Amino acid sequence: MSPATDLQICLNGYGSIDDRCCEEKLHLLFEYRNATNLYATHVALMAEIAGGLLAKDEFDLLSEAASQAHEKCIEAREHFFKHAEEHGC
Repeated sequence: MSPATDLQICLNGYGSIDDRCCEEKLHLLFEYRNATNLYATHVALMAEIAGGLLAKDEFDLLSEAASQAHEKCIEAREHFFKHAEEHGC
């Protein structure tokens, strides 16, 4: 996402950022987006190689990396929504 896109997300149709979006919320949104992209990449790699192209040990390592990326994605989402709820933005 570009900064303009991120700004548009915060504006939600309003003419100014006002208290609907703050710098911390944008930071948490970036973290959530990055975690989601990493998780999606790992899952896509697993799908591409699921046809048996990797040894079981290598697949297990990739699966573990995908699981860790999934956990980071969940944490990032929780931080984002917790901030929005507590801060009211």
